[in-house]
Amino acid sequence: MQLITDKSKLDNLRKAHPVSDYFTDGICAYQYRTYDKYELIQTPDTKDHNLFILLSGSAQIYSLSSDGTKNPIATINAGMTIGEVELFGYYVPFFAEVARKTECIVVSMSECRRALLDDVVFLRFISALLAEKLAFGASMDYGTSDMADRVIYYLTSKPDHMITHVEEATYDLRCSRSSLQRSLAQLCEDGTIEKLGKGAYHLV
Repeated sequence: MQLITDKSKLDNLRKAHPVSDYFTDGICAYQYRTYDKYELIQTPDTKDHNLFILLSGSAQIYSLSSDGTKNPIATINAGMTIGEVELFGYYVPFFAEVARKTECIVVSMSECRRALLDDVVFLRFISALLAEKLAFGASMDYGTSDMADRVIYYLTSKPDHMITHVEEATYDLRCSRSSLQRSLAQLCEDGTIEKLGKGAYHLV
């Protein structure tokens, strides 16, 4: 983790991603930080929780089985948040690991929880975000119990109709890599999708 302190870079970030897009500026302290690939943003034993608003990059949310196997939960991309569950008083024992170098705004929950929960700008932002997550999850689950159907729906929902990283797709689809690979092979065989390269697929 690196705290962004360079004035020029901070000015550029504040111009491109003003905090007023997420909460009322001035209600609480915040930092701009950078996290490198494979860094853990959060673990089940994290004590002092923060709210992370991702400005670039992505992170993968997962739990661990007793044998150490990762159980995909979700991919968090730019414009999304990590920590909103804890902000509202719930605890979920998960890991948040950076998948691609990430820049984010970080707010301490212990210092800012009340201010955020009373802020109309923040509540509108987080409500829209949670509604989007809920709608995607419900649409993914409704009528798409077959893995191949889930993959097709997933590709249809993406603006470019592409999977560029198989591992990231496993988090969005909440499935194992082997299950996804089987479905991709099946869909390639019947001509529904085409393989563009290693880990890259496009809906025909």
